[in-house]
Amino acid sequence: MTVTYGYDIATATFWRQWRILLYFKGSMWKGVYLEVTAWILIYTTISLVYHTCLNDPQRQTFEKIVSFLDKLNDRIPLTFMLGFYVTNVASRWWTIIMNIGFMDNLIMMANSYMSEVDERSRHIKKTFLRYMCLAQLLVYRKCSTAVAKLYPTVKSIVNAGAVILQINLYFKLLLQQVLHTKSYLEKSESDYISDELFWTPINWAMSVVSEARYHGLILSDKAVQQIYDALTEFNSSQLTLLVYNWIPVPLAYTQVASVTVRCYFLVAVIGRQYVRSRQQIDLYVPFQTIFQLILYIGWLSVAEAMLNPLGDDDDDFDGLWWISRNFSKALEMLSESNTTPPPLQANLEKLKESDSILSINPSTSANSIPPTLPSITGKNI
Repeated sequence: MTVTYGYDIATATFWRQWRILLYFKGSMWKGVYLEVTAWILIYTTISLVYHTCLNDPQRQTFEKIVSFLDKLNDRIPLTFMLGFYVTNVASRWWTIIMNIGFMDNLIMMANSYMSEVDERSRHIKKTFLRYMCLAQLLVYRKCSTAVAKLYPTVKSIVNAGAVILQINLYFKLLLQQVLHTKSYLEKSESDYISDELFWTPINWAMSVVSEARYHGLILSDKAVQQIYDALTEFNSSQLTLLVYNWIPVPLAYTQVASVTVRCYFLVAVIGRQYVRSRQQIDLYVPFQTIFQLILYIGWLSVAEAMLNPLGDDDDDFDGLWWISRNFSKALEMLSESNTTPPPLQANLEKLKESDSILSINPSTSANSIPPTLPSITGKNI
């Protein structure tokens, strides 16, 4: 799951900002320490050879090579290429986040439009929920490595259905009907199901809504249409996840960014050597180049970690957690205690205008919020 640090920067103080720099999990340091260490070792080895093992003619030849490679590095538009690449990867990453697929709105609509608390209404709403979770599970099997490892085949989904999704035997029969053959469940590979049949449980959910309308549990066709629109929107978000998983950032684009950055510092390991002909103070440790190395490699490692947001990195999203979260939260929202509002108090209408419903006096609050005013209010223009 992605590393959260919002609490640590709740107040923007100097020490809190430095504190988050010490994190290792999901941090820049974890992405760069191996390459930075290897670069420093290679640089140190070359520097020792130059200062201790070469004679004067060899040093002069080496110094010419250093001068040539140093000028060559200045011609590489590293900042432009890397910045453009990271911008595109970050935009793609954010789009995937926005299409993760929350079911909260769907469940709230089902609760509102099917407000009855009888056994049939509860059964229909829970069946509706199970089909939505199944659709999301089929999609995440193609996008999330954690889900794919836990459910490698369709048979594994069916076997775990009673535990994870509480799907009864009727689900197995429906799944077999969609697959057109019972023997398909015995196959070890199921590459044909997630991207082709994830919409089938959504169709089942629409049929459940239609059945609820037929039995009078939903009182208007307008309500049915709104639920259908929400289901269509959910279907679109899951299809977007599949498309982004199917069509990644072009491989050549990723290769160009990766090769450019690493070749830049491969050249710099010689081009940034301190040599006697430059008439400079030999610091032995190239602090400026190491600083550049940390920044650029860290910048690149951020993009590489964001290429697949549903992978196994520290900052990736756990598909199993999302599915479990949607199902558990939906069950909470469907429970009778959460759908039945508390009774109105008899003296509620007797509240005075000066009384605060939340018992908070804004004038005495330590963090009182001023009234919303236009930006030019009180200004002499």
